[in-house]
Amino acid sequence: RCHHTSKANRCKSRFHCKACNFKTHADTNASMNIRDNYILSSAFGSGEQGTVNCPHISDITSRDKPLALC
Repeated sequence: RCHHTSKANRCKSRFHCKACNFKTHADTNASMNIRDNYILSSAFGSGEQGTVNCPHISDITSRDKPLALC
């Protein structure tokens, strides 16, 4: 995988790199990109990992429903 980016690489659910001829399902390609970005951020990041987009309990004002904890 050459990391070439272009809108022409994707046609609906198919990913076909015009630079290196790599072909796969677009969702598979996206998941590999997410995995690779995670690995790189873990290797060069601060070492801290946490939950993303989890509201603070104090931010929840409605008590009509049970609280969902992340």
